[in-house]
Amino acid sequence: MTISSKGSNLTRDQEGLFHQIRLFSGLSHEELNSLEKGKEEWYEKGEKIIAEGENDAFYVVLNGKVQIILKDGPREALLSTYDSGDHFGELLIILGEHLSDHKCAAFAAEKSHLLRWDKDAFWRMVYSSPSLTRQILHSMARLLKSLETVLEQNQKLIALGSLAAGLAHELNNP
Repeated sequence: MTISSKGSNLTRDQEGLFHQIRLFSGLSHEELNSLEKGKEEWYEKGEKIIAEGENDAFYVVLNGKVQIILKDGPREALLSTYDSGDHFGELLIILGEHLSDHKCAAFAAEKSHLLRWDKDAFWRMVYSSPSLTRQILHSMARLLKSLETVLEQNQKLIALGSLAAGLAHELNNP
């Protein structure tokens, strides 16, 4: 079920909710009221939120947990987990068509309540609020750093696997 909550002014409850979200916590009353409110969406555990190849929405987790899974043929790897107050999807929107064939998908790890903005609304938010843009850039830098760490670990495992295979070959064929 999806409920649209667009409007020009936030109610007191909505403003309180937005201030609890790290991304919006530093915004002034005026900046918050200038933002589009997004759509509320609810997902059951295991339900797909973003399919492979999609890059058209930005999300904030109001309640629950979301996992980003990388699919490589039959193998799957957990890339990241987002909890209440976290946001995701900005990297896919910013990189746009450069990631049109990405192999990542987002799933609800538990029953989850999200706010969703389409990519046009995301860009309007970014252009209208320098504070929000700064927050998004900081979070993207952290995400890229963590992805770099995962990549380095994977490269080490690949090298270790190659070494083990070579050693096993030498032991079997002296």
